[in-house]
Amino acid sequence: MKMTKRTTIYKLIKIVSFSCLLVTSFYMGFNFSGKNLNEGWEPSSPKNATTDRGVIVIRSDAEFTASNGVISGEGSETDPYVVANWNIVGTYSQPCIEIRDTSLFFIIKDCVISNGENNGGIRLITLQNGVLMNNIVYDSQYGIACDQVNNVNISDNHCYNSTDIGISAFFSENVLINDNNVYENQRWGIMLLDCNSCSVIGNFAYNNLWDGIRLESGFSCLIQNNTCNNNNDYGIILYYSEDNILTGNNCSFNDNYGIALIFDSRNNQVYDNFLFGNGDGCIYDEVGLNECFDNFCSVGDLNACFSVARTNVKVDQIINFIDLSTGGFSVLEYYWDFGDGEFSRHKDPSHSYEEIGDYIVTLQVQDDAGSSSSFSMTIYVEEEEEEDEPLINNDDPFADAFKEINGYPFIALWIMLMTPLVILILKTNHKRKKMVE
Repeated sequence: MKMTKRTTIYKLIKIVSFSCLLVTSFYMGFNFSGKNLNEGWEPSSPKNATTDRGVIVIRSDAEFTASNGVISGEGSETDPYVVANWNIVGTYSQPCIEIRDTSLFFIIKDCVISNGENNGGIRLITLQNGVLMNNIVYDSQYGIACDQVNNVNISDNHCYNSTDIGISAFFSENVLINDNNVYENQRWGIMLLDCNSCSVIGNFAYNNLWDGIRLESGFSCLIQNNTCNNNNDYGIILYYSEDNILTGNNCSFNDNYGIALIFDSRNNQVYDNFLFGNGDGCIYDEVGLNECFDNFCSVGDLNACFSVARTNVKVDQIINFIDLSTGGFSVLEYYWDFGDGEFSRHKDPSHSYEEIGDYIVTLQVQDDAGSSSSFSMTIYVEEEEEEDEPLINNDDPFADAFKEINGYPFIALWIMLMTPLVILILKTNHKRKKMVE
């Protein structure tokens, strides 16, 4: 196979990308066996989150006060209000922290939030200019829930064991969900509904009861470099969504597809994603109107295999080899060694042997990621049996006639026996005519 310099560089880039994704997966406690090495892990408390207090409710810019948990700031972009270092156990009636109808800049950070049963741990409604950073939210209905927000940054939070969603954004724009850990939630890890120009980058969504990341009716969103592993449904799924980009994501060991594009999702670009060991396959594009290309796709380990119609053949008999290799990441190379000094790089080659003997045929396959696998089978070549030639008397006047109808001895014998009789009859008839005259 002819390899140009550009092709070689392109392959090296893909292999390096794969290696980076692999290291990231192991860093988060996953390996290719599907085992979750994070089991039993407990998150450490954020820095200085030592002070207990009751729920925080802020429903206007004027309510950013010390009594509502604000420890510093003036509400400007350079000096935002800071709500930090609180340990809040919620009640059934309201979220642990609720902020709504504000436009000033604020940060919620380094808090531990739990038991926000009714409406969630942290809830932001009809506001803008907020940052949620380095919080732990667990045992709530929603971990972090945003509704009709703009210019909000949700980064470096741990949201787990929610009865609904780890992190959600509904009817929102310009939301960045970045570098969060969302796991063991009873529905989705991360969900965006009717969102525009939002980014979901570098998150770890795993062991959720439904999907890792769900985008429904989303437009012009970026879903990039997320790790969505071991979820009970899909890694990433899009519903009714258009013009989004999914790239650099690691979606592995999910029960259904790694990535699914359904319910009239179209014009989305899906590329350079790492998809390994998912139950139903790599990518499901329901309407086929999306661009899916250059993804590292596999349903399991690369395993070379092939079949032939029969292993006992004759000299010069054509043998058709059928590739049955499975797994791996888009197999690019096939190396066939027929055991007689002949080789092929076709996927399903044909071959014949000129001499009798036992030949070991080996197929080696190599995929995009540089993994390889081989499989061998023995072909037994026997000497071709010669057909018996009929015995022919060269002095026999009927020998030439016999040759011409070779393969039909009964007809030849019949002609040989009947010819003298026909001659005798003709002679007898001739004599009778003379006597009559």
